[in-house]
Amino acid sequence: MVEVEDKEEMRKLYFRRRWSIRRIARELHCSRKTVRRALSDSGPPKYKRRVPPPEQVIGPVKPIIDSYLQEDKEAPKKQRHTVRRIYQRLVDEHSFKGSESTVKRYVRAVRGILKEVFIPLEYDAGSSAQADWGEAYVIMKGVKRLVSFFTMKLSYSKKPFVSTFPFEKQEAFFEGHKRAFEFFEGVPHTVMWDNLKTAVKKVLDGKNRIEQQSFIAFRSHYLFDSSFITPGEPHENGKVENLIGYARRNFFVPLPKLENFDELNEMLLKKCQKENERILPGSKESIGIMWEKEKEKLLPLPKRPYSCLTYHPVKASSLSYVNFQRNRYSVPVRYAYHNLMLKAFVDRVDICYQDKVIASHERLLGRGEESLDIFHYLPLLIKKPGAFDNARPIRTWQVPPLYQKVLTILEKRYPGARGKREFLKILELQQNGNKEKLEEAIKQAIKFNALSFDTVKNILEGLDNQIERVPEIDLAPYPQLLHYHIKAQDLSRYDLLSGGCHGQ
Repeated sequence: MVEVEDKEEMRKLYFRRRWSIRRIARELHCSRKTVRRALSDSGPPKYKRRVPPPEQVIGPVKPIIDSYLQEDKEAPKKQRHTVRRIYQRLVDEHSFKGSESTVKRYVRAVRGILKEVFIPLEYDAGSSAQADWGEAYVIMKGVKRLVSFFTMKLSYSKKPFVSTFPFEKQEAFFEGHKRAFEFFEGVPHTVMWDNLKTAVKKVLDGKNRIEQQSFIAFRSHYLFDSSFITPGEPHENGKVENLIGYARRNFFVPLPKLENFDELNEMLLKKCQKENERILPGSKESIGIMWEKEKEKLLPLPKRPYSCLTYHPVKASSLSYVNFQRNRYSVPVRYAYHNLMLKAFVDRVDICYQDKVIASHERLLGRGEESLDIFHYLPLLIKKPGAFDNARPIRTWQVPPLYQKVLTILEKRYPGARGKREFLKILELQQNGNKEKLEEAIKQAIKFNALSFDTVKNILEGLDNQIERVPEIDLAPYPQLLHYHIKAQDLSRYDLLSGGCHGQ
């Protein structure tokens, strides 16, 4: 190795005395390559390891890390493993004893992860929060699907909230806020968003906006102020943007496997609660402790929650259904051709006539789907039993086993339209009474081998008018009555009333 003093001599001979590289190499007994390196670099010699150090900790888990990175190639871009997530899985699943920095060095060498840079900010307790939408994949009922998740983060305590929805429509936008406020046990004074169409009708110069009327009504209910970022400047909403990425990487990796949104949101709620234990960089207290301080500064929740819905005028067709967002929902046949009002909630739709709910359906999420309630069409089917076999409400109805048995018996007993009419009339009784009592009446009629509409109706009326059994009197508190006996009457004396007065 050429020492710094040797470099100095070579550089002086070359630059000051104008010796050639060949002469310097010959006189100093070194190679011309060594001279050239000294001329290009005057600094002290740098040590270069020829053989890499032994990997005692990271070596055994390298194939596991490689498998994670290989899986990420098939995963959504925003739901891939971070270094921290890889380290956590190695500790939890493989009892890894090394440090996170050891894992970070190896992963950097494989895919070149760059450090994120953050700007430290400071906010007053309860002053503000940031909210936005994100997207992530989940496995729901065995099928991979993309869901939207609403996020809100308090600016002071950094307490996060995440909840999923099947879409980002205005009713989901309102419902997300309502859930967040209830989770925080209060309302921040100001909430900042991107320029979402569910809130902003038109973006004007600077911070001016024309807001949606329904959004103004929602904001007025909870009494907070609104703020919107400058278009094209997402860093202004950086806290919630970071939360979206954090939630996607930590709450949705690996992809959650659940049956419905309720299960998914329950899981996310627990993960948000667990965030209370975290102490963020630059903070001396946990999120939970800071949130306890912030709660006192939040606006109080209103006495009643906001009804998170949107209104849509609709008209029932000749087939007794209304169209809403390319799906069909049935209404009772007597409301065909009527102008109605549809109330759209996140999970259901209510159809109203003059403030009266006449139909309620689970909300359909696809396109071209139908929700046809068999009971809406019963009056018309009873009049037209010939349409029974081809009626779409009947074909799409999942007939309970008991009612399938009733239909089979009645069709065998009354061939043709009468059997179907009897079945429909029995089915109609469910709308007028208790479903469990109706099923009990049907079972009794089948037991008596007398199944018909009139029989079931009579039995049902009997069940409805049953006199409650008088409870037995406990005589223990009255010992004097225990030995008192009432003499049984001789009922044969009543025969005198029909046989004359021969007994006198």
